[in-house]
Amino acid sequence: MHLDTSGSAAASGTEGFLTHIRQLGASLLGHAAMRVELLSIEVQEEKARLVRLAISAALVSALLIVSLVMMAILVLAIYWDTPYRVTAALWLVGTFTAFTIGGGLYLSSQLSESSTLFTTSAGELRRDADALTPQVNPT
Repeated sequence: MHLDTSGSAAASGTEGFLTHIRQLGASLLGHAAMRVELLSIEVQEEKARLVRLAISAALVSALLIVSLVMMAILVLAIYWDTPYRVTAALWLVGTFTAFTIGGGLYLSSQLSESSTLFTTSAGELRRDADALTPQVNPT
């Protein structure tokens, strides 16, 4: 009878150990899934930033082309008969040039802004590593 008791105690101890292992595995999988989701969000944010950057570059390029065309029209208008055409052309050139400069400044600020891709994930992983590293108390 003594063997049955120790045998069932050993079996329940093994089951308890396996339960803890399963819980640890589930916890690790949940943690890994959370990290992968965080990485996915960061990739989406970076993708959106790059799309905004591409749209800004296209807009600035289009405005630059329009400004150059308007300057060419201005040169033609200067030699034309009516002084109102020159004034109108000057206003159009000034307007499109201002838009081009504003867009260029915005594009420049976007290009100088460093990417934060995976910064949050790296910080979280560092905190996890710090939490798992045993702390040594100097005495």
